[in-house]
Amino acid sequence: MASNAALHREFLERWRSQELHFPMQSSGSTGAPSRLMWERKHMIWSAERTREAWFHCCQDLSQLCVLPLDKAGGLMQAVRAEVWGSPIAIREASAVPNLEGQFSLVSLTPMQLHGVLQGDYGAHTLAQFHTVLLGGGPLDPALEQRLLEPDLLGVRFIHTFGMSETYSHFAGRVIAKTQEPYRVIPGYQWKIASDGELQVQSPCTQEQWLETRDLVQAQGPGFRWIGRRDFVVNSGAVKIHIEETESMIAKHLGWSTQAFFLWKEADPMLGERLVLVFSQHAPENRDIDWSFLPAYHKPKQWYLCETPLTQNGKWMRAASFEVAVPL
Repeated sequence: MASNAALHREFLERWRSQELHFPMQSSGSTGAPSRLMWERKHMIWSAERTREAWFHCCQDLSQLCVLPLDKAGGLMQAVRAEVWGSPIAIREASAVPNLEGQFSLVSLTPMQLHGVLQGDYGAHTLAQFHTVLLGGGPLDPALEQRLLEPDLLGVRFIHTFGMSETYSHFAGRVIAKTQEPYRVIPGYQWKIASDGELQVQSPCTQEQWLETRDLVQAQGPGFRWIGRRDFVVNSGAVKIHIEETESMIAKHLGWSTQAFFLWKEADPMLGERLVLVFSQHAPENRDIDWSFLPAYHKPKQWYLCETPLTQNGKWMRAASFEVAVPL
């Protein structure tokens, strides 16, 4: 596998020679990864929209890139540096990235953020940044609360929302004490279908409405994310949204969402039932009061698996569950 530095050199050579198309691959967290072909003009358009939305008043746009350059988030950091005419430092992607130095902006996955806060670098390396963009997956409730503590109040954390098909993010919410909605970046059009699915339209989607497969609810000027359309359990006619339920469990029990996930399995009476899958270790105490969950949302079976998270900190749920063992 090529290093980030090598990938960046290859990108610069192609970009500065005015190449028009760049291959990209979706993450595959909800199915088989798909091959995409990004267009240069849409990459530029996306970079310009990001600056107008979040950085139009910033004089210092220096970036640190610790995301893989062969994925959407990392590649768009390199694109923004070229389009904005701003300096960028490239370092290797890792679960605990090195953030030392003087930079204004960095992009991290939730898994990397957790690694930094728990590792040797600590919160002081985050405190130097003006803005930290967080993307690639849901944000653990406990981790979000950590970002609101006094030593990090000088940093603007934006939890972004997007996909490879939209050339990285198209919306974001600022982490604050009051739960802010995701606000769509100007230039993108959005709507909520009758079944609650978010749809988005922009030049990046060829002006066609793209079905995101994300279920959302309108909230003020934006939307609140509920979960993936694929991640709904129909249990005895009760629809259980997996990621929303995971967030409630993590918040009330203090569990990290990197240590467990919810999934579904067939049930002869209910049709489907909710199951709880732990990574590496399960709590010894199973006498848990589940009354904080809505009716019929209690996991019916516990499992253990040893499959790791993806590089973006996501669970490959179906594949992991296939090798999980009941507890």
